[in-house]
Amino acid sequence: MNDFSFVALFIMKQNKLTMVTLPNDIVEYIWQFSPDHREKLNTVLEELDDYFNIYCENEMCENIVHRKDAICTTTVRIRDYRTNERKYFYCCESCMDYGTWSIGYDTRKYFRRLAG
Repeated sequence: MNDFSFVALFIMKQNKLTMVTLPNDIVEYIWQFSPDHREKLNTVLEELDDYFNIYCENEMCENIVHRKDAICTTTVRIRDYRTNERKYFYCCESCMDYGTWSIGYDTRKYFRRLAG
């Protein structure tokens, strides 16, 4: 337990500020948390926001879509006897159609250049 034997909670009742003392169990629970927890939590929440709210992968679209609401497609590329999977997320069916066509076009163009 810290130097403080109690934590007070201030409540406004009928335009008067009154102090309420919290029970010892709640006080001990409060003192278990680190003061810099909020700063670190803010960083984690920003990373989670970047992970779950993603841009549509259609190059002509800039919509932000939640990962669970997005339409997901997976492409498999076999190269040097290894498979390489990549997931693409789109906001709607028309973006998915254009996006998969564009990826296929760029892949075919890449292999034509390799062939010479």
